[in-house]
Amino acid sequence: MLNALLLIALLEPQAWAQGALLGRIERHRPDDTPHIIINEADRLVLDQARYLTPSIDEDRLIGFVGLGLLYTPTAHLTLNGRWDSGALEWVDEAVYSNGRPLGEALRDTALTRILNLEIRPDDLPLSARLGRDLRVLGGGLIFDEYATGAALRGEWAALDVEIGAWIPGRGWDLEAGPLLNAEISYALDDLSGLSLSFIHVNSDAAAKALLDQRLERAILGLKASRAEVVEAGLDACLHRDAALRLWYLSAEADVLLEDHTLSGVVILGGGAGAWSLALDDACPALGGLRWRLPAPSGEIEIRSLAADLRWRVRSSAWLYLTPRLLWLKGDATPNDGRAESFTAPAPLIRDPALFFGGGLGASWGEQGAASSGINGQGVLAPGLSALLIPHDQIEVELLWAHLRVDAPLDAARGDHYGDEVDLKLRWLGGPSDATRLEGEAAVMWLGDFYPAGGPWWRAGLSAQRSWGD
Repeated sequence: MLNALLLIALLEPQAWAQGALLGRIERHRPDDTPHIIINEADRLVLDQARYLTPSIDEDRLIGFVGLGLLYTPTAHLTLNGRWDSGALEWVDEAVYSNGRPLGEALRDTALTRILNLEIRPDDLPLSARLGRDLRVLGGGLIFDEYATGAALRGEWAALDVEIGAWIPGRGWDLEAGPLLNAEISYALDDLSGLSLSFIHVNSDAAAKALLDQRLERAILGLKASRAEVVEAGLDACLHRDAALRLWYLSAEADVLLEDHTLSGVVILGGGAGAWSLALDDACPALGGLRWRLPAPSGEIEIRSLAADLRWRVRSSAWLYLTPRLLWLKGDATPNDGRAESFTAPAPLIRDPALFFGGGLGASWGEQGAASSGINGQGVLAPGLSALLIPHDQIEVELLWAHLRVDAPLDAARGDHYGDEVDLKLRWLGGPSDATRLEGEAAVMWLGDFYPAGGPWWRAGLSAQRSWGD
């Protein structure tokens, strides 16, 4: 890797570097890890006193460094590279990158995020990209992560067509299931466009996320019969194996109408898969779980929907208002043969920041597979945001979102996740944006879905500095 970087440096490419430091304080985050306990009848139950209770406090100092290179030796050839550290933290006297020891991350990924070659032949409206790239599919609701593969793109006037085949992930293990995508885009003008995409992916990670969600549901609502309980080693005793073949049809629009901008994405998802479950005979205390589990093995059909719709209104030269609606379909009545909860291989939903784990530094780490909402019950979140630009170098954004369960599962639990308010401040230090200071404060007043009140809140401050082109 070092020799390759030295060779590229001799070719005098465009280069940039970036460093950032983020300090963050978080209080009263609900603990959504299922704590499993055993009652006197050896039946597995959920520790209701801990599950979803606001109890986690966290102080974090996160670093980030990155390097980018862009080399265009001819009008028909471009080499693009990017290396970054991921989210760096000091944990137990060791440096971690994205939750893994830094040495392990270096070995598995070489910290290479983007490394690709783009070829544009003479006299043809075609281009090809080979290597590793950042792929954002379905507006980030489906996939927002790095992948290794190739794409072929054709451009004819206002029409663009792209087909690609990718192996998702930041590592160099190319045995993961492929991600195939085809997209057709039409530009209405310089600032408006429509696109239609088809995505197909084999995702073991998404399959396990969906399976784990179902395992949590299997023990929801049960109560322990005695106060003294014993933690069960569910991860060590229950062997899971699952695979999913998922497809998505995504329609996106971004239309500028004078002082109004209509934007959104609507996604139809489907697919099929299979799972198997086995309890280790060395864990007899978990024997009572068998009567609550889904069938030991079986097949499943996926059908789901999602949408993210926004209407941005320019109220004045310095104020933009945006009514918005986010919907991730949930599954209220799951059975062994069908699931309707929106499941994605690597989504990144940036706001509201607390509920979806977005906000400052969210894009530094790896994105994992997820099934929508808590226990796959989905999310319905209308909201309103206001962007104020009082100065060329200052931005203030305020967001409110009302978060509800799309498909309630437990009649004893409410269907209101809560109301979240996010405040973001940005200062751009100079016309080149070489220095940026960003502040974030978010608070969520928990609704009746949670067993205890809030508020859950987080505050953070990030300083960033860029060098080069």
